[in-house]
Amino acid sequence: LAPGVALSPHLDREAVANRVLEDLGLVPGAVVFRAEAGQLASTEDLLARAWDLAALARRYDDFLRTFGRRSPRRDEAQFVALARLVHAWRHFPFVDPEIPLRLLPHRWPGRQAKELFDDRHAAWAPGANRWYEAADGA
Repeated sequence: LAPGVALSPHLDREAVANRVLEDLGLVPGAVVFRAEAGQLASTEDLLARAWDLAALARRYDDFLRTFGRRSPRRDEAQFVALARLVHAWRHFPFVDPEIPLRLLPHRWPGRQAKELFDDRHAAWAPGANRWYEAADGA
């Protein structure tokens, strides 16, 4: 909403935020608000002002398209696919505020993308690790 303002839809994480502010020595200038939307602005409107959910959804959709149909068979190909999967996924924690599902648009792609990541990671890691260990010992 403004420079220097951090928002979180997770009221249950206030204690964590307070600890971070304390650890960084920022408590003297910090203010933590707990609020809910009033009659003049809907929750959806506030979310849209704070985060570009459409752009984030597009990033998740791109991730789903990129990795949804990949099925590498050989260990070396699984290593490459796993490295690309993790590289693509590692950006999401920096751009996704993990808004509770009840506040997100219907059919939010983030959950499906997380399930795909977990599935692909579990499927490709054994072969990728075999290839890496064999290459490392060569």
